[in-house]
Amino acid sequence: MILDLKTHPNMTADLKESKLRLTATNLDKENLRDSLKYSLKEIRSQTRKLREVFSEIQENKLNESQASHLFEKIFGK
Repeated sequence: MILDLKTHPNMTADLKESKLRLTATNLDKENLRDSLKYSLKEIRSQTRKLREVFSEIQENKLNESQASHLFEKIFGK
């Protein structure tokens, strides 16, 4: 099988690799839909995890701020 990939000198290696993958694989609607669904699930999962981590960081900063404020109030520093 001969693949004729027309590329431009300004194309990045990643883009060339993606183009090769798209031409080399048998893409049908089902495969594409399944891979997109999986990718979206992964992205949503990562986003959810990042939100949880960010929320924890904010809570810790808030608790730290409250503790500092209370310390200053008690000891007058």
